[in-house]
Amino acid sequence: SDIDMWKARCEGLAPKEDFDNIFLVPIRQDAKIQQFAAWVKSYVEEEVHTELIESFILLNGNCTCQVGEISYTLSAGDFLEIPLFSP
Repeated sequence: SDIDMWKARCEGLAPKEDFDNIFLVPIRQDAKIQQFAAWVKSYVEEEVHTELIESFILLNGNCTCQVGEISYTLSAGDFLEIPLFSP
């Protein structure tokens, strides 16, 4: 979760100017790992992963994430891992 390493890795990636709410750019996809650079304008629908552990590091901006009953307020540099079966 090294923010400087991830900023360097994502340098040059950018969303289309007119994307709706979420824009994804694949970084790595294989049998065990799916990595994306993601831009979110306002909201991500609730989801529950049963086979894939979701985690992310914020490179810019801030957000509030609700994981189960816990609310996290995150800003650039923060890392969050969401356990399996957690909404």
